[in-house]
Amino acid sequence: MEIPYYFGKVTLASASEATWKVSTDAISNLKQGLVSLFNDSFSKQLQETAQDRTELDKGFVEILLRKIKRLVQFVPVK
Repeated sequence: MEIPYYFGKVTLASASEATWKVSTDAISNLKQGLVSLFNDSFSKQLQETAQDRTELDKGFVEILLRKIKRLVQFVPVK
């Protein structure tokens, strides 16, 4: 079964396996876009939205930002 996807097609060989047909350029462009989006200014603005929230909510936003930045940083581009 094939499912259309923005960067290519996903071919599901089984329920636990997926094959992604994505070009290196597409991955590189996505990474550059994400790096430019998750800059310090955006991060500060997002944290400011949680200022009036509980400490748990503030912590969630901070952890979420850290994890996203870490994932984007280690996207393999060949």
